[in-house]
Amino acid sequence: MDLSIVVVTWNGKKFVDENFGSILADLHGLSAEVIAVDNASTDGTAEMIAERYPGVELIRSPTNLGFAKGNNLAIRKTQGKYVCLVNPDVRILTGCFRTLLNYLEQNPKVGVAGPKTFNADGSLQKSCMRPPSVWNAWCRALALDRTPLRHLPLFGGLLMADFDHQKLREVDVLNGAFLMVRREAMDEVGLIDERFFMYGDDLDWCVRFGKAGWPLVFYPGAEIVHYGGGSSSRAPVYFYVEMHRANLQYFQKHHSWLAQKGFLAGLLLHDTIRYIGFSVLSLLGPRWRERVGSKAQRSMACIQWVLRSKEQTLDASAPRTSGVAPTS
Repeated sequence: MDLSIVVVTWNGKKFVDENFGSILADLHGLSAEVIAVDNASTDGTAEMIAERYPGVELIRSPTNLGFAKGNNLAIRKTQGKYVCLVNPDVRILTGCFRTLLNYLEQNPKVGVAGPKTFNADGSLQKSCMRPPSVWNAWCRALALDRTPLRHLPLFGGLLMADFDHQKLREVDVLNGAFLMVRREAMDEVGLIDERFFMYGDDLDWCVRFGKAGWPLVFYPGAEIVHYGGGSSSRAPVYFYVEMHRANLQYFQKHHSWLAQKGFLAGLLLHDTIRYIGFSVLSLLGPRWRERVGSKAQRSMACIQWVLRSKEQTLDASAPRTSGVAPTS
C-alpha cells in the first residue's frame, strides 16, 4: 500500500465533511487507506463520517485522547509506505497526494514533506517554522517580525516571515495541519510524544526528525486549504493559553531551565503589551470593543497563567487548569 491517511476529529462537523470528501477525491488511482479517530465528538461528527464515508475506517474513542494520542492510535493501524497526517479543517486540492508521493519516491533521504497552504480566502498561509527559541519569543514580543527587519532571517521569527513560501526548501518545522511522513523515518524516530495534548506535538516531532538526520521539505507543488480553528474557534481564550502551555512543554523537553524562564518572560512581555494596547483601543467605542475585546481577554488569561506557571510540568497526566475552560 502506498499511502495511509490519518485524521483525528473532535467536533467541527462542518469542516470534517468537506475534509473527507476532498481526501477521497484526491486518492483516486492510489493504493491508500483512510483511518479516522473521533475524540468523543458531541456534534454528530462520528455519525456523519460513518454514514457518508463508509470506506473510512472509523475508531470512536469514548474520551478525548488529544491530538497526539489519537494520531498514534491510528498510526499503529496503518500499513502504507507513507503516512499522512491531515487536520480535519483541511481541504485537499487536486493532485496534492500524488505530487508529494512522487517527490518522496524520487528523494529517498527526505523524511517528511509538506504542501503550500492557503487560507480560506485564498491568501497564503505560512506553514514553515523555526523551532521555538528565546530569541524568537522576544522577536514576537517586540513585534520585530512585523517590521522591515522581518525580511532578514535573524528577525524572521518563529513563522519565518523572511521566507515567501514560493520555492522548495528544507525547513526545521512543517505545520502539523498536513504532514506526509516516510514510514522508514518514522520507524527510526518513533511516534508522536503523547505528553503534548493538542499543541506542540508537531513542533517536537519535526525537530526529532531533523535531529535524526531525516530532512523536512516544504514542497510548493502540492497545495491545500487550511481553514484553521475548526475546533478552537469555539473557545479561543482557552485554546490560546493551551497553545502557550504546549510551547512551554517544548522548552522543558528541549531547552535549559534558563531558556524556559526566558521564554516565559518574552511571553509575559508579549501579552502585557498587547493587553494594554487592546484595552486602549476598547476605549474608542463599542465597535472597537467588539473587535478587540476577546483578544484582550486571551492576553489577560495568558498573563495570569504565566504568573502562576512556576511549577509547570511536562507530565501529561498533570492537571490542565489554565483558569479558563472550553465552552460548548
